[in-house]
Amino acid sequence: MRAAEHEPLHLPIPDDKRLLKMVSIVLKDLSREHSLEALSSMAGLSARTARRLFSVSLGISLAEWRQQALLLRAVYLLA
Repeated sequence: MRAAEHEPLHLPIPDDKRLLKMVSIVLKDLSREHSLEALSSMAGLSARTARRLFSVSLGISLAEWRQQALLLRAVYLLA
């Protein structure tokens, strides 16, 4: 583990208000797994557009973003 590269932990937050609504819903209850389709619908987007915007804006998918959010929450709880 000592030889492993250290990666900074951070959770990118989107600038787009529709994506921001999606991530806010996820952050309110990380234990619940909302589908991309459900979240994008709540934000007024098609799933395809949400997927594309996530990739362009944050460089990761919603699933990867959620996993990062869960990891940060776990680190916080361990601390």
